[in-house]
Amino acid sequence: MNRFQTQLRALALGATTTCLLAVTAASQQYLWDDLTPVPGGIGFGGMFVGTSNGALIAAGGANFKDAPPWLGGAKVWYDDVLVLEEPGRSWKRAGNLPETRGYGASVTTPFGLVLLGGDNATAATAKVTILRWDPATKELGVHSAGVDLPRQSAYHAAGYVSGRIWLASGRASPDPLTADAEFWSWDPDPAADERVWRQEPAWPGRPRTKSAAVVANDGREDCLYLIGGEAASRDAEGALVLESLREVWRFRPSTHSWTRVADLPTPLAAAAAAAVGQSHVLVFSGAPDANLQLPVDQRPEFPPAVLAYHTITDRWLPVDEMPRSVVTSSAVSWAGGTVITSGEVRPGVRTPRVQRLQVQPRQGVFGALDLSVLVLYLFLLIGLGIRFSRHDRGAEDFFLAGQRIPGWAAGISIYATQLSAITFFAMPALAYSQDWLLLPPLVMILVFAPLVGRYYLPFFRRLRSPSAYSYLEARFHRGLRKFGSASFLFFQVARMAIVVYLPALSLAAVTGFSLAACILAMGTLATLYTVLGGMKAVVWTDVIQTFVLLGGLGFAVTLVMLDMGGLGPSLAAAQEAGRLQIWRPGFDLLVPGSVLLLLSGFFLQFPPYTTDQAVIQRYMSTRDEASARRALWLNGLLCVPFGLLFFTLGACLYSWFAANPTVIEVGMKTDAIFPLFIAERMPPGFAGLLIAGVFAASMSSLDSSMHAISTAVCNDWLPERHSRGTRGLKSARWLTLTAGTIGTGSALLLSQLDVSSQFLLFSKILGVLGSGLAGMFILGIFTERASTAGTAVGVACSTALLLFLDSTGSVHDYLYALFGIPTCVISGYLASLVLPAAAAPRQGLTWRSIRREART
Repeated sequence: MNRFQTQLRALALGATTTCLLAVTAASQQYLWDDLTPVPGGIGFGGMFVGTSNGALIAAGGANFKDAPPWLGGAKVWYDDVLVLEEPGRSWKRAGNLPETRGYGASVTTPFGLVLLGGDNATAATAKVTILRWDPATKELGVHSAGVDLPRQSAYHAAGYVSGRIWLASGRASPDPLTADAEFWSWDPDPAADERVWRQEPAWPGRPRTKSAAVVANDGREDCLYLIGGEAASRDAEGALVLESLREVWRFRPSTHSWTRVADLPTPLAAAAAAAVGQSHVLVFSGAPDANLQLPVDQRPEFPPAVLAYHTITDRWLPVDEMPRSVVTSSAVSWAGGTVITSGEVRPGVRTPRVQRLQVQPRQGVFGALDLSVLVLYLFLLIGLGIRFSRHDRGAEDFFLAGQRIPGWAAGISIYATQLSAITFFAMPALAYSQDWLLLPPLVMILVFAPLVGRYYLPFFRRLRSPSAYSYLEARFHRGLRKFGSASFLFFQVARMAIVVYLPALSLAAVTGFSLAACILAMGTLATLYTVLGGMKAVVWTDVIQTFVLLGGLGFAVTLVMLDMGGLGPSLAAAQEAGRLQIWRPGFDLLVPGSVLLLLSGFFLQFPPYTTDQAVIQRYMSTRDEASARRALWLNGLLCVPFGLLFFTLGACLYSWFAANPTVIEVGMKTDAIFPLFIAERMPPGFAGLLIAGVFAASMSSLDSSMHAISTAVCNDWLPERHSRGTRGLKSARWLTLTAGTIGTGSALLLSQLDVSSQFLLFSKILGVLGSGLAGMFILGIFTERASTAGTAVGVACSTALLLFLDSTGSVHDYLYALFGIPTCVISGYLASLVLPAAAAPRQGLTWRSIRREART
């Protein structure tokens, strides 16, 4: 045992213990505090509020400066623009609006805070004004948008989604009966080709004013929600009747369609609303219907209730109360929380308070039995790494395990590598939040397996180098080998980030550890046992972890069905909500139908099974080509039934949480829904087993990625003397350690981003980084005309197209490979006709040459 191994073993044992010590438990908390109050001491109603370049902006509004209206006080209107640069500082008057104004809508956009319409002492207005704060000069820019609303409007609601402002119209004059149900949209980008407001399909309900509008994700896409409001009518005697509404409407930009979702628990108007997390909306206070029937001087303060709406399960719950209730204000995400600036506490009375809400996540309780199960499992993994480290005599053993891995073990290891936490958590979360449309594409692996076994395996098994990308050098040029290897390395770093982040998210939810601590723990442990044991440790721990993971999955599905009374009741709510949809017609690129998804599912098989060093190493670690082929088929046969089980779990989780809405944490990430179920429902001991499955899901892919990165760097980038024998073994271990460190750091960065679906993010990354690489192998193996220069042109064309599609957002994340791989192959082949190779490919490097060899 050398000194390096001794130090790593000691570090492994220490890390396993110290990463699992202090566990805290707490319920979800709603923490309120006050920021600096707005100047003047009275407060304002109907202010325009939003942010620009990190600063909070509040403008305009009105109040009763001298006396309340029932004592003869007159409403005073304002044009001041106030700026608060950060919490703890004072508001500063930064400028003035072109006119006094309030009770319109304000929308934060990348181009500034847009003020839309509003009212003043004389009339409603159609003006559109843009405010931009310059943090460098500390100056405010006040600009006319250059285009007005289609008509005067006040007490309306608006939001920014899909690159446009969408506005539900209000009333055109002080008379509430002038409200109508019109819906408009506009692109605020100064460089936009179209600078006019579009008439859009309006919601089917009654005309209204004082609705709250908020943009939130419903599990499929960002939508605009129109919440409550006030409707005006006349009774039989002609008297004006005002009514607060319970209706909530959802507008889906991709289809330009409205759907009525769950009503408010109580009728409300003039409430403030904000999106929190990925799938929650909080509604603050509001004017109830009962208050409208009382004289103004007898109306009490507005109710302080805070309501939470979950966009996926379509459920409302009361969750908290405001310190001071307000209406005709705005809720804005700023300074680490949701900020409600000033507003009316009762008709005619304002408050200058600026209230901030910070929602703290609930942390689970991890019992002693659960902790014991998890610790024993982790020590088992470290023990395997130590055991296998004794048998690595050189780099060849570390990279390919001496080509002594049985085909069945390699097949399970391939499945575990492709499974990962992306499948274990993100796939059930996708089925929970969307539907089953991505289930049929999983069958494409059974179509693809014969293709790989017949046309790719012979080339990989002939390679003398452990690196798959040595083929690209032999077939084309060393430069393409470097490019292929680099593409793989970038992809693996991105993949490692997701693979570490997802289970760390669940571990944090269940145990009470901080997310950063969980990321560090998982990254450290997986790195250490991979460094110690090499390919043998990777494969055999994958086998163990697959059984743990799938056993936990099966137990979770069984537990949900027992709670719900069987499979039928478990799927009933999901079916009613459209979560079991498995086929969709159509060829829209943003809302793709099933034909496009199936085609893309086929092309998405190319990068992992024909270019991924982590998978190809398993082909080459078996005894012979027949064993490698059996490994590939076993992987395919595992993918389909267990894929169905993952989607079934997601649908069952939807029904379970719809029946238990109080369990859902406000602000939680959608991908954490399965871990939340584990934390809430698993009996003692079984939660520990499932979290062991969490580690299995992460480590079975993380170890493969680290090991493959080490192999690629050693064999593609280092001199041969550093990639062979004992020196190569030392280089491989240090590179594995470096790869683990980089992957863990990438996961920490990913934890700061707001990604609605890690599964779709992974599909997009696979398409962008894998298309060119897959295209190079296709051109090399299946054509003899493909030249180095032509293939490079194909890769460039594919990359340029995918970057363009990404910048325009014109294609669904799942479809990138469908465009990237064919573009690379077609453009690369055509370019090769113009830029032919200097000489024909050597014998045995193309499929045609192998067939010629077989005939002779």
